[in-house]
Amino acid sequence: MKIICDTREKKYSFHFHSYNVETVRRALKTGDFSIENYEDKITIDRKRNTNELNLCFALSWKRFYRELQRMASFDEAYIMCTFPYEDIENFPINSGIPKSKWPKLRTSSGFLKKRIREIEEEFPNIKFIFTYSNVEAEEYTYNLLKAYYDKQTNIIQ
Repeated sequence: MKIICDTREKKYSFHFHSYNVETVRRALKTGDFSIENYEDKITIDRKRNTNELNLCFALSWKRFYRELQRMASFDEAYIMCTFPYEDIENFPINSGIPKSKWPKLRTSSGFLKKRIREIEEEFPNIKFIFTYSNVEAEEYTYNLLKAYYDKQTNIIQ
């Protein structure tokens, strides 16, 4: 199995050093991580914090919605959040947004939760996964990709 890491995925990217797996960096049309030869079948889009998710849900909504539409055609599609769901509930705490800008925010925790529900209802194959760290999210990403690859290649563990 060869994991593809999107070239635009730079900051705090997963490296998969702890796993016996080859990785390659190249542009992916959809998502941040996939498997070679299955780029149109499984995708994982990583979100670092609630600020990044907020930007996708608000300022970049049209672009992000087009990505969700592409993800809808995949066998498996995930939005891997490297933060816990509690950060959604407590937004903008732990968002990475400077506290001085909080009073000017036009979005809220309720907005983020509503957007997640709307996405899950409209695109049932897209799953949000919330983790407590980048390390946990990387492990989860590897396990999802490996399980899909094994299923497609009939490797029984």
